[in-house]
Order: sequence, then structure tokens, then C-alpha cells
Amino acid sequence: MTHRYSSLLHDDSIRLLALLPAGDDPNDSVLSCGLEDCRLSDNPSYEALSYTWGQPIFPEILNTHKGILRITENLALALRRLRLYDRVRYLWVDAVCINQNDTAEKSRQVAMMGSIYRSARQVICWLGQTDKRVNDAIETLKRLAASASRFGITELFHAVKLTTTSSGHTKAQEDAFKELAPALDFSALAHLYENPYFTRLWIVQEIALSRDAMLISKLRSISYDEFAMATAVLHGFLQTLANDSGSLSYSTISGAWDIVSIKLVYTRKRNREFRTDAELAAVHDDLWRPDWMNVKLLDILDSTRSKCSDPRDLVYGLLSLSNDDTNDIDLTTDYAKSTSEVYTDLAKAYLVLKEIRILNLAGLQRIGQKRAKVSFPEAHTPTTPLQETMPSWVPDWEAPWPYLRLGGYKRSGFTAGSSIPKQIETVATNTTKILISGFQIDSVAHVRRPIDIDAAHTGLPPRYATHEPTRASISALQSFCESHYQDAGVTEYATGEDILTAFARTVLADGVYTAFESLFPFFKGSPKMMMVLWRFFALLKIKTDDTIDLAQHMSLPNPQTGEPGKSRAQNVRTAWLIVTFMMTALNHRAVFITSQGYLGLGPALTEVGDSVVLFGGTETPFVMREVGDAGGDAAQNDFCILGECYLHGFMYGELLMEEHRARVKMLGVV
Repeated sequence: MTHRYSSLLHDDSIRLLALLPAGDDPNDSVLSCGLEDCRLSDNPSYEALSYTWGQPIFPEILNTHKGILRITENLALALRRLRLYDRVRYLWVDAVCINQNDTAEKSRQVAMMGSIYRSARQVICWLGQTDKRVNDAIETLKRLAASASRFGITELFHAVKLTTTSSGHTKAQEDAFKELAPALDFSALAHLYENPYFTRLWIVQEIALSRDAMLISKLRSISYDEFAMATAVLHGFLQTLANDSGSLSYSTISGAWDIVSIKLVYTRKRNREFRTDAELAAVHDDLWRPDWMNVKLLDILDSTRSKCSDPRDLVYGLLSLSNDDTNDIDLTTDYAKSTSEVYTDLAKAYLVLKEIRILNLAGLQRIGQKRAKVSFPEAHTPTTPLQETMPSWVPDWEAPWPYLRLGGYKRSGFTAGSSIPKQIETVATNTTKILISGFQIDSVAHVRRPIDIDAAHTGLPPRYATHEPTRASISALQSFCESHYQDAGVTEYATGEDILTAFARTVLADGVYTAFESLFPFFKGSPKMMMVLWRFFALLKIKTDDTIDLAQHMSLPNPQTGEPGKSRAQNVRTAWLIVTFMMTALNHRAVFITSQGYLGLGPALTEVGDSVVLFGGTETPFVMREVGDAGGDAAQNDFCILGECYLHGFMYGELLMEEHRARVKMLGVV
């Protein structure tokens, strides 16, 4: 008989799984438990399980005093691993302790999960039925954590700060790590970090909010403190190994690194361990995180790139991380709503609060063609994860973010619309339309994309991600722009700069602060330094094996200090960073020229005839596509957002005139 749940009696009631002991036969596969109601206000003692659900297949049986519950194989393996021999073990397990068939209860309990994980004595992170490589990786991590003192690191905060600041680490620390490296099993580490567990969004809050945590496999375990210390050290020193780290890379480690960096700030925030505001600000700067002392859900959503089987959980799974000191929006967990409704409600809530930077996260460039009235060239139509229709001003949190962001960060540095009054209104008769104050700067007259942009949109590796195609593509873009202005008889850009300077600053996105300053902190995104980098780029040569070649006499500035490079290896690395940054800035983008001769870098979907619009309060302009009025007013059409853009001369308001401000009006965005 299937277990039948009884209703929870109180607002703070939860169920605990009382896992019965294995008894005399530790290999007994039969799992038995009780389900006991309790109240969080009574401070019950329990551990919370953090694990991956996997596919919705339930071949295993969990016996209760009221019948049986069907559970996944992974959960059954975890319970057998955790089962004690001589006494009951109290656990909170979401799949069992929440009645998954009761939508109302599920909504209430999910909203409580932050409190549930905070209250747990320990969070147990189950890595699954792992193999010998994971066991070897855990032993490697323990060895690395125990060796941290050799690098002058005594606590996790120092490890994170030391290995992410622009000042980097000392040569002595690098030498110590290189000496230890031969004893580290990088192949096993890569295998561990690629575990699906680290891609699951729910673990971000489950670990971040925990008092204490332990990662376990079938045969091994490691404390969270050891895991975090080792991960931080690896993240900081990985670049010193060149090609000696095997398949272990920043991309491989990114999921675990997100968890470590977020939990660090939450733990220290909760314990008030930050000694000064400056120390907290340093973490913010170095980790590219929002101001965690006043954390907002929008910032967390923007910082996290994890996965969920239910796309609504990309929002609900992070709600608990945002409500420590701020109730920035009123969003209630409600599984009766569709994914589109959840995402739209979230976007509208922020826009009502005039958090207009959410528009930098939106746009059809990211969410795909969801509106039949908007036409796209077939070759440039992205995939569409959601089956439901969403307005273009609503970010699709399920869609990937494959290109460099220009705005929406607190450190982007752009102030394009800061002097324009910010007004946002909702339309009572149309839930998919909002009104935003702004004006049309100009329309797109010419477009040129980097080579192989089609490959990028079909999911194939873009060839221009390699050195020679990158160089050739950027050179072709330069010729396109210079030829246009030469044919038009224009020798000076509207800002008074020469055309080459305007072009170089555009394709570099003026050194977007969020990424560029991390690679080249000395340059600080100044126009003069942009041209220094551009001239170095123009001198680079590419060998037949696609590696960078430099003339022996070329000495590129050290990206950290600005001093001339002291070795050829350092110069080649700086050259590689230059090419990589240019490739990143151009990825999934198109260079365009407007009717009035303004030069811009916009979404790959940009076409001739699209509009460049600036909204009040935004950091960047946007490329928009005009569509029929959704409200029936034939006198004014509405716009769909394609995506943010860089428009040279407008990013800091340089070319913004009174005549532009006089054209500001409420624009319909659908």
C-alpha cells in the first residue's frame, strides 16, 4: 500500500525521516523508516541530505509505518550509506519529507527550505555511487587542504582573497604549489568536479546556508572546510601549471567554485566576521559578486549558472539566499504557476521597483524566437528552451549566457542613460507589455558579423575562437568600418577621435569593466590603453599551428603592473589574453553602423532597420525591433528587445544632447 501523508499542522511544521538501523545484517537492502512531524521552533536535531534527484524513475522502495514510498536509485544508495547499525538517524530529505503530490504543501515547504537547511545540525552532500577516481580525488583534496599552510594560507577567506585579487600570488607561493603538483591526481580531480552534483542549483543554498557540511561518497568522506580550502587553492594556482593540469580547468571547477565563494560570504556575513566594510568590498570586487551585505535575488540569479529539472526552481531554489537582510521583492513560491508566469512575475516585480538593470539580462538574443510577430534570419535563430511565450523584457533564466555582458553589473562603468528620467509603468490590460521612458537614438543601416557566427548559434564550436580566425575576423571588421567611413568622406568620428580609435574601442567594448579589468587591472579601460592593446594586437602573428608568435623585440606590458614584460613567456601570455578578450567581446555579437554614422556592437540578431534605443537609467543602449502595437494604438508601435549594445560615444553620455532628451517618451516594450 502506498504511503498516505497526513497534513502538517503548523506553519513551521516539517517532517523528519527517522531512518531505521540496518540491524544484524549491514548488507540488508531493505530500507525502513518512520516519518515524524515536528516544528522548527522546537529546535529538533537532524541532518539534511543534499543530493541529485536524477531522472524521475523510482525503482526503489522505502518502507514506512503507513505503507511504501517509491524513491530513486540515487536516494536509496544514499540512505543505505547513511543508515546506522544500532540506532535511528534523523534526516530531512526533500523527496520524502515533502508530499510531492500536494502542490500547496510543496509550495509552502520549498519556501521554508532556507530555514530547514539553516536549522540542520549538518548538511550531508551525497556525491552518488562513485568509483575509485572519486576516492582518489577526495584523498588528493585532503592532501591539498592540509598543505595550504605551505602557501601562507591559514583560513579560507585568505585563500579566496589571495587567489582572486589582481595582485595575484607571490613567486614563492607559486614555487611551493609547483613542488606539490606532481603528487596531485589532476585527472581524478577533474572527474570529481564534473560530478552532476556540482551543476545542481539547489545545492547552492543547501550548502551556503548550512552550519556545517560533509561531502560523502560510497567509501570516502571529506569535510566541507577541507573541500573548500582545496578548491580555493586549486582555483587560484591552476594557471601556474600551464599544460600540466590535464583535463582540470577553470570551466571544470566553476560549479564547485561558485558554491565555495557564495558560502564563504554567507558564513562570514552570518557570523559577522568581516572586520571592515573594506574587507567585504574586496570580496565583492574579486569574486565579481554583488554587494552581499544587501544581497538581492536578481544578483544571485545573475551569478549562478546551475541546472534544475524544474525551470521554476531556478528562481525558487535561490529565494532563501536573498532574504537575510532585505525583502527586495514580494515573490511567493507557487508551483501552480507556469515557468513563464514565474519569470514574468519576477521581472515585473523588479521593474516596478525601477531595477531597470534587469533589462540587460533579457532580450530575444538570449531567449530565442518566442513571438511569432518577430522575424529572424533563419541562420541566426537561437534555440528556445521554454515552450511558453514570454515578453522580450523578461530574462529566461533557463537559457545559456554565451557572451560577455555589457551592463547590469554594479561595476560595468557605463552610464549611458543615467541622465534620462527613469519611469516604468505596467499596463493593466496587457500583462506582456510595459512602458519605459526612453528615446530612439538612431536606426541600424549596416551590419557585419564576425566569421562563423552561424556556427556559434547552432551550438558548434565557432572557428573564430582560435587565434588566426580571430585575428582575420577582426581585421575584416576593421576593413568594413574603415571602407564605410572612407566612402562617406568621414575622417573623424562624432566624438572627435579618429576612426581607428573608435573602432578599436568598440570591438573591445571599451574594456568592459566586469571582465577586462580583471585581466588587465593596470589599464582600467582607459581610451589610451585601449589603443595600446589594439596596436599590440595589430602586430601579432599567428603560426601555422595556431599558436601566437611574437617578434623577439616585442615587450608587452605586464597586465597586472603595466611594466614591460620581463620574459618571452610572459609576453606571449599577455598577447593570448588580448586575443582572448577580443574574441570574448565579439562572441555572439555583430558590429553595426547607424544611419547617422554611429558605430556599435550589438546582438548577433541585429539587422538593418532595427532601432537603437536608450532607456532612462540604463547603463547601455539596446537594439530593438519594432512590432505592431500590442495595445491597439496604431499611432505608435511597440518594441521587442533584441539585447544590450555598445554604441560608441553614448556609453558615458558624451554625445547625449538636449535634442535627444526632448524626444524622451514612454515606449511600449513587449
